[in-house]
Amino acid sequence: MLRGMIRNGVRGQMEVDEVMQRVSLIAWKKFGQLNDPSGFPKWAATIARFEIMKFRRERAKDSKDSLQFNDTLTEMLMTESIEETEIRDHRIHLMEECLKELPEDRRELLMMAYESESSMKELAEQIGRTPDALYQMMSRLRITLLLCIERKMGKQAL
Repeated sequence: MLRGMIRNGVRGQMEVDEVMQRVSLIAWKKFGQLNDPSGFPKWAATIARFEIMKFRRERAKDSKDSLQFNDTLTEMLMTESIEETEIRDHRIHLMEECLKELPEDRRELLMMAYESESSMKELAEQIGRTPDALYQMMSRLRITLLLCIERKMGKQAL
């Protein structure tokens, strides 16, 4: 999340790494000032935003490179990145809630499919099903999760 936001604000992998290092050091030093640990992503993104701007100002002074993003565009990209992260985090939270609503055997099946290094064929053998039957089960479970997430998102929008 943070690295992607920084990538939106600076060019080149070395620059991304440098800004990421700066953000990490500042976050480490100021971690005691964070009141609510659940707010860490937004807090770190704010630090990153300021460090990106600082880095870009430093580079603009030192560089004859004529291709520089203007601050408005950079700010827009960073804000969009933060919003996308918040939406993704919210959907992950809803998915976790929906997973808890599944019967335990179905939840375990999903976890086995996504967390193990086994192929679908091997997993099908482990549970005594054909690969086609397993694919069908997985498809139905994914649809169930998607509908649950959409239902919960709809309730929160009301």
